[in-house]
Amino acid sequence: MAKLGVIAAALAAALVIGPVAHAQASDADPDGGAPSPSVEELQSQLDDQQAQIDALQQNLAQARQNTAQLGSIDDGIQTLNAQVADGQAEVDARAQDRDARIEQLGQAIEILRQVNLELAVGTADVDDDLADAEDLLTGPTRNEVRTARLALGEGDLYTARLYVLEALNTGSANALQGTGRATAQP
Repeated sequence: MAKLGVIAAALAAALVIGPVAHAQASDADPDGGAPSPSVEELQSQLDDQQAQIDALQQNLAQARQNTAQLGSIDDGIQTLNAQVADGQAEVDARAQDRDARIEQLGQAIEILRQVNLELAVGTADVDDDLADAEDLLTGPTRNEVRTARLALGEGDLYTARLYVLEALNTGSANALQGTGRATAQP
């Protein structure tokens, strides 16, 4: 912007010099007053002024080009900022999803621990608890809980307990890894 101010001041000065030189040339007395400038001197002044105008126009064109480049750079920055914001939103969403899976896995493990204790003392009324755990799980751990429920439905508490223990082992291993992958539903 400061460069544009300098350009404007120089252009204003060039415009003032032109009329003054022209006024001096026409006011001169050809019969003994101040000598009037020669055509060559006037042409030289005009050439200088034209050179100043050309330089100012070139500076103005460069300033416009710089402004356009700054606009393009600003657009690029805005695009990158939007991409970063979108990426951060994706990271945040994935982190929340992971945290929810880990929390569900923790709930399922706690239910399975309680079911294991009840099966160990011969309590067979744990199907609802197993169904709750099954709803929280996916993958192999869910299949193990489903198989435990089938064994429980057949009255085989020992086999049901074995599958509950296997589900606990798989779920606990995933919980220790902090992933909750393939075991807890999002």
